[in-house]
Amino acid sequence: SNTALYSKFVDVHSYYMNEEMIREKMETYNPDVVVSVHPTMNYVPLFSIRKISDKLQRDIPFFTVVTDFGSGHSTWFNKDVDKMYLASEPIKQIAQNRGGVPDEKIVM
Repeated sequence: SNTALYSKFVDVHSYYMNEEMIREKMETYNPDVVVSVHPTMNYVPLFSIRKISDKLQRDIPFFTVVTDFGSGHSTWFNKDVDKMYLASEPIKQIAQNRGGVPDEKIVM
């Protein structure tokens, strides 16, 4: 379950099953920032917050805090986040190799 194909399947399935509900719930909070701390809560919430940002015409940053230290599931790594917080060099390598996350978005 830790492959690019699996991650894409999870993202597409989650989008069609949950995006509207997640976006509506996020809108009720009127967030200034969104922080994800779960690997399956990156793609859809990021997509939803971008829709909300467009609607409100203001930037709402999206940050991911990867809570794994030595290895990480592929669903953690989305290059479109504003910042990704990582705790180890091995996780940084995975984020860059698997997720294409650029250096300027990584905080160690």
